[in-house]
Amino acid sequence: MTENEIAEYLRAHPEFIATHIDLLNASSNAEKRGAPDRKVISLSDRQIPQLQQKIRSLENKVDAFLENGRRNEAIWGGLLSSSLELFKLTRKDVSSATISSTLRTHLSIEECRIFMLSDNQEYASDEETIFANFIISIDKPKCLIEAPEEIKHFTRSWMLASSAYIPLSVQGSVGVLIFSSSDAQRFDPNIDTQFLERVGHIVSTVIDNAYAFHNEGFAQHE
Repeated sequence: MTENEIAEYLRAHPEFIATHIDLLNASSNAEKRGAPDRKVISLSDRQIPQLQQKIRSLENKVDAFLENGRRNEAIWGGLLSSSLELFKLTRKDVSSATISSTLRTHLSIEECRIFMLSDNQEYASDEETIFANFIISIDKPKCLIEAPEEIKHFTRSWMLASSAYIPLSVQGSVGVLIFSSSDAQRFDPNIDTQFLERVGHIVSTVIDNAYAFHNEGFAQHE
């Protein structure tokens, strides 16, 4: 094997030097005895920092992975605890206020509002009609940094930096669950909405049960 082949192998396998650090020590001792191998020392000086940089990069990726895991664990833990609390409610006690309060507490949501529309509902103003059309248009969870123009008339007093819109579907009605946070990154448009979809299914089930019990309209936010 030639020197060039050895050098190419070491460039392609920087971990070899870290694994066989005794070779570097031997080279260093040889240099002290007056027989330095300049090429090996030069190569090691270049390869070790590269290896250290790769290790730091891997450590950063592992840290990010662990942080993401802790965040997901907290989110799904909050979903589980809020679900248990919601399903513990008696049907006569289910209301928009109790659902919102439970979700705010267990999911650490600053603002939580529920809006429901019945099939034959009439609207007193153009703003209400526009808002109703917006609710009907929500067919899957989505997150936004800025609230849509269609709903600002009803949300400007409490809408914060970022928000999530989750469709609700119960017998004879449609609706939307709106989360809002002062943290602009909390409901970034690029986040995975699987968690929000699960929240929507749970809340829809709770409201559906309340509808069946009361046999009348659901008490909602104005």
